[in-house]
Amino acid sequence: MNHYENAANFTENLAVKILNEWGIECKRNNVTDITAVDIITTTGLKIDVQYSADFSAYGDFRLDIVSAFFPPSINKNRYYIYNKNCGILDNFCNKYGCQIVKSGKIMQSGYLDLFFILFYKNKFAEYAPDWILLASSKDIVQYVRPRVEYLFEHIKINAKSNLDDRHGSAFIPINVKALQKSSECLFGTLRELSDNKSLIHEYLERAGDGKR
Repeated sequence: MNHYENAANFTENLAVKILNEWGIECKRNNVTDITAVDIITTTGLKIDVQYSADFSAYGDFRLDIVSAFFPPSINKNRYYIYNKNCGILDNFCNKYGCQIVKSGKIMQSGYLDLFFILFYKNKFAEYAPDWILLASSKDIVQYVRPRVEYLFEHIKINAKSNLDDRHGSAFIPINVKALQKSSECLFGTLRELSDNKSLIHEYLERAGDGKR
């Protein structure tokens, strides 16, 4: 495994451990199929796990909107104006003159119900995170929708032309404090969240429309 695979494996196993300790029965769901959602609960709640380092410097997490586009080397139209009659992916293709091969997880209908994000104050290391964010896909969508034009202008591109698959990806940085103020998402240290298990259960039930 490379560094990314090791970190993903560690954080996904840690998320399962934490959720089980909170009384939420779940298991890894992507062991045999790496494209499947990371975790699934016994009631069918689908959870995507992420980790984010250097939180003290950036205060955000990456919301992937495009997992793969082609070609990876693109020249954006600096004068492009967001078209409100099109969705964000169509606007992305029009601005960057590319073809989307695979959209981000949040854009895939029914793929996930909840984001479980582990934040590390500085660099990532294999220990408990400094903070955790639980954010439903519904809360994320409701946060993005009225701010889509602004967020669209802040899209970040990852060009992966040095990899065998030679594609690019794109994400939007989502400020955690702003999301927290504008939604019911749960954010805190592991201890703070562990002391509010009933609140977590209620939030997860809403996130999955009754599933938790």
